[in-house]
Amino acid sequence: MSENEQKEAIVKSLDCGRITREAYRSLAQIEHEIPREGAISNIKQKINLKMKKQIPLLLVDILQTIVFEKSEDTPDIIDKNIVTNMLESIRKGGQ
Repeated sequence: MSENEQKEAIVKSLDCGRITREAYRSLAQIEHEIPREGAISNIKQKINLKMKKQIPLLLVDILQTIVFEKSEDTPDIIDKNIVTNMLESIRKGGQ
């Protein structure tokens, strides 16, 4: 395992195990083979940047007024054929 892969594995363990920064500092003082917090922080920032590029986050204004338009279409939920097909699919386990 490369040094970079080791640091990424440590970041993953910190996130999954919810190890606090203070707890990690304490471990790093005891075990000198563990990379210091600064090195781990740099790897975490690189991972976050990579994720931000692949999965952009968008802000949504939850206080924005929503205008509903009345639809003249008949809803599918009252279509007897669709309801029957759905019930048959459920009985078959969705297969």
